[in-house]
Amino acid sequence: MKSIITFSTTALLALFLAGCGENSKGPGQQLTPPSVNAAKAQSPPADFIAVDKEPTVIKKVEPDYPELAKKAGLEGKVWVKIWVDIDGNAKQVEILKSDSDVFNQACIDAAKQFLFTPAYLKDKPVGVWVSVPFKFKLADKNRKTSPEEISFMQGYMAAKQDALLKMEDEAASAEESGKPDEKLKARIQVARQELIALKDALKAMQGAK
Repeated sequence: MKSIITFSTTALLALFLAGCGENSKGPGQQLTPPSVNAAKAQSPPADFIAVDKEPTVIKKVEPDYPELAKKAGLEGKVWVKIWVDIDGNAKQVEILKSDSDVFNQACIDAAKQFLFTPAYLKDKPVGVWVSVPFKFKLADKNRKTSPEEISFMQGYMAAKQDALLKMEDEAASAEESGKPDEKLKARIQVARQELIALKDALKAMQGAK
């Protein structure tokens, strides 16, 4: 009889100590599933990874056409890169190339809602980057443009020109200090290209009065 009581006491003590371990939780607390911890531990993959199976889109969301671009009669393309994680979710979105930054946020918002089948390497899901293009094309570009829309476009172009001049001044100061800002230079290049596109759009608008 004594041996049975000793065994029971020992078993209860072992269970109690196990419950007081590092992973124990009090009332109202929940254990974090291992899959959640693994997802949090994911880091952005390299720009290119050779995989056995590429991810495929299972949910695609088209971006909204920005009202500003509609008023300006702007069309164009935007290429984004999406980090597809091991669950097939769009974990991060970056702009690769854009005809006009007026389209960028709409593309980012749409791309974040994409769902994929994950990529696989040696029968294990891996995170990868994929590139996705978005195209903006007006259904009725030949409609007549109102004076208000032309005035709005002229004001928008003036604001863009001012912003470009400020960036050019910042870039010049950085060059003089011996610390050139390459990212700023890239933004300036994009802004210059956008202004060219805006000028072309304004000409088209003025011709469609």
